[in-house]
Amino acid sequence: VSAKEAAGEFEVLRWDMEPGDIILFYSSAIHGAPGLAKNSTRRRRGYATRWCGDDVRYDARPGTMDKGWRAAGYDCGLSQGDPIACALHPNLA
Repeated sequence: VSAKEAAGEFEVLRWDMEPGDIILFYSSAIHGAPGLAKNSTRRRRGYATRWCGDDVRYDARPGTMDKGWRAAGYDCGLSQGDPIACALHPNLA
């Protein structure tokens, strides 16, 4: 990304952040952070949420996070075509 930014192919947006600040963006946007120095005593934390409409259905396609969630014990038993409604994906309406 840095080389393409230098070549003028990409526009990279940056914000000065302070502890407690948040940033919201579309999950398909390329995003990242420089991380902390190896000898840092600070911790970097992230919190991700995903929102969807009540018409969204479960699709067990390859390349998604579902396999990792199931391996870690987070299996709500959703089957292909089920509404996204379970303990991992609560209805907040």
